[in-house]
Amino acid sequence: YEAVKEHKPDVVIISGDLYDLHYPSKDAMVVLEDALSKINLELNTPIIAISGNHDGKERLNYGEKWFAKSGLKIMTDYHDMFKPVKMNDIH
Repeated sequence: YEAVKEHKPDVVIISGDLYDLHYPSKDAMVVLEDALSKINLELNTPIIAISGNHDGKERLNYGEKWFAKSGLKIMTDYHDMFKPVKMNDIH
């Protein structure tokens, strides 16, 4: 959060393993939600996250259409990872 606040990037990219287990604990889910909401909503910074081998696709896909409207794109489908992503004027 502090690094994003200081450097003000156009977008934050998280390249896999948002969780360390396929079925994360409630505490882990709260930590991720807090971090993503601070970066995305408080700092108004778009986020693109790609699921990793520890991430449960079902958990990460929850709210996908809603999140995308706020500038949070979580990609869990292998084939989608080869498609260009556009957020604002960024490709």
